[in-house]
Amino acid sequence: MNIPTLHTKRLTLREPAQQDFAAFASFNASDAARFVGLHNPRDYACDTLGWTTVVSMIAAGNDASVGVATAMGAMREDDYQHPVYGAMGVYRHPAPTGAA
Repeated sequence: MNIPTLHTKRLTLREPAQQDFAAFASFNASDAARFVGLHNPRDYACDTLGWTTVVSMIAAGNDASVGVATAMGAMREDDYQHPVYGAMGVYRHPAPTGAA
């Protein structure tokens, strides 16, 4: 598999390497890891918090986020005028299979 390396002024993204393992394992064993990277927030919300549904509030014009939400099965439900961030679409995600 050929994984490209991406560079910006502040960041380099590259494929994982063997020399990364010690730092990766150390971080994942730390208390800080619990604040990073829910792999599927919807499942966490339903399985752990007991929610039956979640919504994404997406700013008008943020087509990339709309694409992610709809690819995850969310459907536009309503419009919302946020007091700070302005116009937003409300996208409701389906409950995971088997959720109440």
